[in-house]
Amino acid sequence: MARTPEEMAEILIELYKSSDGKKKGFYRISIDDFRRISGKVNLRKKYIFGEEKYNKKYLGVDDYLHDDGFALIDLRPEYEEFAILRIGWMNKKFQQVTSELLESYYYDYEEFEEDIDE
Repeated sequence: MARTPEEMAEILIELYKSSDGKKKGFYRISIDDFRRISGKVNLRKKYIFGEEKYNKKYLGVDDYLHDDGFALIDLRPEYEEFAILRIGWMNKKFQQVTSELLESYYYDYEEFEEDIDE
């Protein structure tokens, strides 16, 4: 029987915590290995990222990872892999975009209001 999203998340966290030759902070896992571990031939979006349908939330692997401070990043179609990382690590390592840079891209709301009036 295939593993539940919760069981798969627990395994991915266990792999993350093992220091078997990987750099601390993140790792990649091939889609094929993900399938073999999960027991799922078809990796549906619902299984990986969850889904809300008919006012019911179905939790996916990524939802359970987030509960424990991890994130799953789908690298397809460029690479047939997922990346797993600790959100706290990402927050420390990734730069914040400066306000000055962001402001140069802000939409001109006066122009926006004029578009609505027309």
